Amino acid sequence: MFLNQLRAVFIAFIGFAGCNFVPGTALQSPQTPNATSLCALGTVQFTVGDTSLTRVCGCQESNNTTVTTGQGNLSCTAKVGTKVIFNYADAANPHQVIVSPYNTGPVVAPHAHIQVKPFQVQIAYPGTYPFYDSFTPSLAGTLMLH
Repeated sequence: MFLNQLRAVFIAFIGFAGCNFVPGTALQSPQTPNATSLCALGTVQFTVGDTSLTRVCGCQESNNTTVTTGQGNLSCTAKVGTKVIFNYADAANPHQVIVSPYNTGPVVAPHAHIQVKPFQVQIAYPGTYPFYDSFTPSLAGTLMLH
């Protein structure tokens, strides 16, 4: 009986370990952030849509803030070395996030029948870094890293 209980605990532990579960944190997928999810420590998440850009979490500014095409830019203040993740949602149009002057994400072409993966960038120097979608330049923001 004791051996079966020990085996069940071990299997449960392995299951959680395989999911990158950390006790005391919310279970989430970085590809599908939502209003109730929490960013992992040291990350910032944005969601890029066809007509909107959302600051999901991780910035010093308020979470779940959205701007639509032509409405203005989003700012995000975070620590140097923070991993910045750009997720894509409801994308019927192509997207390509560019974080000036360092990083250019891959072109996301939703009709190419490939899985759309998030674009991640991690900048090691303090400064102000504009970012935008090259296909919809009015979807833009500024990373301020200190």
